[in-house]
Amino acid sequence: MNTLNINVENLTREERKQVFDLFEKSQTKKPLRFEPKKYQSYYSVLEAGDIEGSQWGDGYIDEKRTQHGNVFRKTKTAEQAANKHRAVNKIAAFVEQFDDGWEADWQNRGQTKNFICFTPITKEYEILCTTVTRDPARIYMSYACATALREALNSGEYEL
Repeated sequence: MNTLNINVENLTREERKQVFDLFEKSQTKKPLRFEPKKYQSYYSVLEAGDIEGSQWGDGYIDEKRTQHGNVFRKTKTAEQAANKHRAVNKIAAFVEQFDDGWEADWQNRGQTKNFICFTPITKEYEILCTTVTRDPARIYMSYACATALREALNSGEYEL
């Protein structure tokens, strides 16, 4: 942390006010997420993936959307979230259908946990894996399931 010593006795009343205002601002943490003020507009993603504009009212639904990370300042950000959510849900549905009960064992470093990624250079889906790191936004699966999903995505048989 940087330290700054200021002799305020040499400053005018207005300069002192500016210094104290700046100090107060420097001590204020920026919120980790967008927090609308009363009656301020925001966007959220509805259950079917549609984007809805709303006005903040400090109500039950506003609070629930905030708890679920579903309050966005911009339409574009809400659309990006909806697209990612849709893709994750479709991957989860595929895995549920084809993974035959496989479960990630995070205590077992010998077990590979596979996931699918799109590679813009090749314009194809690829299989990547991990043994110890965990991403909360990723769906992990067996290698056989990942292979089937990759083939279905790259052939166009299944879309995200």
